[in-house]
Formats: sequence, C-alpha cells, structure tokens
Amino acid sequence: CSSDLCGENNIFVLDFHHKDYEKKCNNKKDTVSNLIQRKTKINVLRREMKKCVLLCRNCHTEIHHADAKNNIIKRKLLKLIRKNCCESCNYKTISGLEFHHIKNKKFEICRLTSSVKYFPETYFKRCKNEAKKCKILCCNCHAKKQINIKRFKQLALPIYTKAGLINEQVVL
Repeated sequence: CSSDLCGENNIFVLDFHHKDYEKKCNNKKDTVSNLIQRKTKINVLRREMKKCVLLCRNCHTEIHHADAKNNIIKRKLLKLIRKNCCESCNYKTISGLEFHHIKNKKFEICRLTSSVKYFPETYFKRCKNEAKKCKILCCNCHAKKQINIKRFKQLALPIYTKAGLINEQVVL
C-alpha cells in the first residue's frame, strides 16, 4: 500500500480519501475511520473503502484544507514563533503543519484556530504562548510520533483476521 499521490508507504500515515469527493457523486456513506469507530459491519466497510484511494495525511490535508481560513491564522502564528516547516522533514505546506505539544499542554491550538470566525490579538497572544511549547510537525511526522506501536501490534492480528486479510496462522 502507498499513497496514490506521493508514494508514501508508512501504514500509519495513510488515510482513505473518497474519489470524486468534490463532485459529491460517489454516495459517500461516511469516513472510513468513522465507520470503523462505530463498528460497522465488514461488508459495509469494504464497500465504502472501494470508493476510496489511499493518500498520506499530508496529501489528504492539502486536498481538503488548502484554502481553509485557519491557514491564514496558522501562517501568522507560525511567523510569530519564527517557524515555517516541519521540524522533522522540512515539509512546508501550511495546511499540513500541526502543533505537537512537548510540555504543559493547556489547549489544542488547532481547535481554537479552526473554531473562531474572528481572531482578535488576545487569541494570538494565548496561542503564541501555547505554540512555544510545541514542535511544528507535518501531519505525517505527527502521526508517526503519536502512534502507539505496542497497541497496534496487540490488535493487528484480530483486526486483519476479522477483515479477511490474513488467516489466523499468519504471525505478524
């Protein structure tokens, strides 16, 4: 498996992107991750997955959030803290950059920047102080940093078995 756009093949950064999303003609039931969380039957999940292509999180974010209003806020905030790219891989597209807290998290910056229509200077001061506690990571690097490999390995065999991707004799 790899991203249909960039070739990224790390399973922990791949997302399902509905083909023809912009045209609204693919009868999208829901996001694949929401269907999984709601324990949707495997046959329904497979049908939904057939409507999708795999994209890395960076490419997926570029498609869905390239023109997002919070990119303006994020750009200004990054300028205030003098950062403009992922600190791990130098990825530079604003929509794909995230704030990874490394200490004393008080609130999620992305939630604040995406939830307000008007962003007064007092918010920038709060966000700047919070952003100073963060590393700037792209969506892909952030996902790799956050993944719980031990938990994944514990759940991989039952998940793959239930999905019919492998039989129970296969050892991961």
